[in-house]
Amino acid sequence: MKRDSATYEILRWAYRPVKHARQAVGEVFNTARRKKVLADYLARPGFKALNIGCGTIYMDGWLNTDLAGVSRMDFAMDITRPLPLPDASLDAIYGEEVIEHIPRSAVPGFLREACRVLRPGGVLRLTTPDVTEICRIYLGQRDDMRIEDLAKTWLEGEFSKEIWVNAQFQFWGHQFIWSGELLSKVMRECGFGDARRCAPHETHSSFGQLGELERRYGKDAPPWVFASTMVLEGYKAPAPSAGSSAKSSRDVALAT
Repeated sequence: MKRDSATYEILRWAYRPVKHARQAVGEVFNTARRKKVLADYLARPGFKALNIGCGTIYMDGWLNTDLAGVSRMDFAMDITRPLPLPDASLDAIYGEEVIEHIPRSAVPGFLREACRVLRPGGVLRLTTPDVTEICRIYLGQRDDMRIEDLAKTWLEGEFSKEIWVNAQFQFWGHQFIWSGELLSKVMRECGFGDARRCAPHETHSSFGQLGELERRYGKDAPPWVFASTMVLEGYKAPAPSAGSSAKSSRDVALAT
C-alpha cells in the first residue's frame, strides 16, 4: 500500500487510538517494574550508581537505563524528564556520550535532577565530544595526533577531514556539542559545588568505581582515540580533595 494513498491515511488515523493504548499499557508496565527494580537495588548495601544511556554497555552493580527499545537494561528512562529516583539515593551517575544527544535547553533540567538524586559528595561523570578539541583537530593544532588517524576507527563509509568535522555536529542524533568551560559552568549553576576535567579511565573522586569506565573503544584503544572527547566530573558538595581514598557508600531506602 502506498504511503500517500487515501486508504493508508485512513488506516493510519484509525490506528492512533490503538497505538496510544499500547503506549499507555507499556508505560504502566514499565513504571511497576521500575519501582520494584529500584526498591530491590536501593535496599542493598554498598555503592549505588546509575548508568544513563547504557546502550550495549551493561554494568554489573549499577542501574542501567536508556530509552525504550534497548535490549538489555534495568528499566527505560528518559533523562529529559524528572528522574524517577528519590532524593540523595545515589553515589554516582555516569553517562558515556549521552549529553550531546539531548537538546541544550533540556540539559539544565537533567543536571538539576542529577544533583537532587546524588548524595552529598556524589559524582556525575559525563563523557562527550569537546567542541574546542574538535576544532583543534580539524585545524591540525594538536601535536599528539592527526585527523587522518581517526580514519582507522571510522565506521561511516567515506572519510575526509570535512566529513569528520561535520559528523561531530550532525551525525548520530547529536543535538549540541559542548565545551568544557560551558558545561562546567552550567553544572555549577545547577547545584554542583565543583566540576573538573579528568583523563579517560581516571577519576578525581573518592569512588574507585568511576575509573576504567570509558569502554566504547575497548581496552586496547590507541592513545589518540579520546582526542575529541572530554571527561567531566561534577561533584555535589562537599567536593573531593585531591588524592582522597575510596569511601564506602551509605544505604538509602527507596522513598515511598
